[in-house]
Amino acid sequence: MAKIRNMSTKFLLFFKRGDKLKKRPEEGGCLFLITQTYIARHVVAQNSYQRTLHFHDINEILFSLNDGCTFFLGGQVYNIRRGVLILIPEGVIHRKFNPDNQEILVDTYTLHFPLALLEAYSTPRTDFVRIYGNSAACIQIPEHMIQHTVELFEKCLQESDGTFGSDVARNQHFLNILLEVYPFLAKSMENEKPHSITSPLISDMIRYISSHLASHISLDQLSGEFFVSKYNLCRQFKQETGFTIIEYINSCRIQMACRILREEKQLTNLAVRVGFPSQSHFIHIFRRYTGVTPREYLERCKQFAEVPVHSNFSPPGA
Repeated sequence: MAKIRNMSTKFLLFFKRGDKLKKRPEEGGCLFLITQTYIARHVVAQNSYQRTLHFHDINEILFSLNDGCTFFLGGQVYNIRRGVLILIPEGVIHRKFNPDNQEILVDTYTLHFPLALLEAYSTPRTDFVRIYGNSAACIQIPEHMIQHTVELFEKCLQESDGTFGSDVARNQHFLNILLEVYPFLAKSMENEKPHSITSPLISDMIRYISSHLASHISLDQLSGEFFVSKYNLCRQFKQETGFTIIEYINSCRIQMACRILREEKQLTNLAVRVGFPSQSHFIHIFRRYTGVTPREYLERCKQFAEVPVHSNFSPPGA
């Protein structure tokens, strides 16, 4: 039986632009308050793997407590084991899967949070945005620190009693994870990290796809580019990544479309810009991957302005 626990924590923060907070109204300025949410979740379930590639409009930290799984993260594939903590920035395509289809009890903690939360707590000396905001990474937590890390995540799941200071205390639980994980992240930057198991061929193909998303990409074209038969190309890609070439191309194009909508707030020629010759096909694939049409997505982006409330767009079953 699956066990799923969720906790969302809402709070008000000053929005920091540059090195200064906007002034309060009585000081001759405007008060920029942001209502933000971080979502803490713990899932323990048999074979509870992510069935499809997906991405989020906010950041994610995933802490895995089981062996026997593989993780696709930003174009690389990793074998991960108990105690791996994964940083997944906004918009990065990822998927946790079981390549051998073994019966495994999946035990995972996740935190979802907007980049604005990191911005609000960053200082010149402790820049959370630079460290945790924009780079994907796999970090191996040492065995003797795994239980302590579990306890940190458990505190994020605790309910607030609504008393004075309880919201600040809860925010501190989130910050404690960032602070205590940093030494291990620094070591991972020195190559003491899980190594990608992606073959040179598949790595090159992923880079090629990423740089040609706005152009027509076919299996025949990829076969000619890499001098490998379509059959062998498709088989090796699926074997290493857990999904098909077409699934990856569609995921990358929809992720690109979402980024354009968030940044430019307009729909003009969007289908063509992300490699779809047909507007109707683009809308169909976009809805399949996000659950909404491009126009509906754009309206949500406009409502969220610069700082989106928690939004989690992914294909069905993710």
